Amino acid sequence: MKHKLFVLLIICCSYYRLAAQSENDTIPHFLLRSSLPNFKVLITKEKISKVSSDSTWYTQDSLPKNTFTVLVYFSPECSHCQLEAQQLRKYADSLSNAQFVWMSYSYSNTDLWNFYQKYELNLCRNVVLGKILTYQIPAYFKVAFTPYIAVFNAQKQFVTEFRKGTTIEALQKWLK
Repeated sequence: MKHKLFVLLIICCSYYRLAAQSENDTIPHFLLRSSLPNFKVLITKEKISKVSSDSTWYTQDSLPKNTFTVLVYFSPECSHCQLEAQQLRKYADSLSNAQFVWMSYSYSNTDLWNFYQKYELNLCRNVVLGKILTYQIPAYFKVAFTPYIAVFNAQKQFVTEFRKGTTIEALQKWLK
């Protein structure tokens, strides 16, 4: 009888621990830690200068000081991402107080470069676009859909997120 009680106690404790862990695992890291996460985006020099196809890294340390930061996780094939890029390009002047970092995970540099040119993001001084080599950023924000947009203020603290993209008007509201 004592053996059965002991086993039942272990099962109950295990269930409690599993339930507690799964609840914590569903909370995105940025809600636990509100500062800008470390990131590393591979930018082809082709985007900076068409002379070389070498690569360079863009990190959180590359960001301009005293400006908003907008991280955009996207897919070049996503129609919502394409619309977001068109709107950003159209209203780029009204969003000049923010640095946009567009990042993707599973696409080639050619796919990303074609997207960058097609939507003329390469003409925007405050937009960089590249590839992340690890799934760290989507995991950090628990990204489920693209485009995913996270906004950080000039002190690099989390302000808001848009889990399925947003309108330019809504973005402008948060960038004031």
